[in-house]
Amino acid sequence: MTVLLLGYSESVARILSDHWNTLPELARLARKDSQFRAFVIGHVDATLTMDDVRKIRKNAQTQCPMGLRTVCNDLAKPADAALKEDASTS
Repeated sequence: MTVLLLGYSESVARILSDHWNTLPELARLARKDSQFRAFVIGHVDATLTMDDVRKIRKNAQTQCPMGLRTVCNDLAKPADAALKEDASTS
């Protein structure tokens, strides 16, 4: 089960770190399905590589498309938490 969940986390990381330009589509889907939104945001965590987490946080803070600030903030929060968790275990 853990391997399956890590696969989802990796997929979320790839989309958010390598395909940030698709964020408007993610936001559209998330508005329609709160469980999907929670699923995506829930996979921004310390299981990701910290390089990906930093990139997601940076994108959320500096590359947020117009009108998507709430989504960007919702992604930046768990990214910050993951970075703090990683720093406390290093």
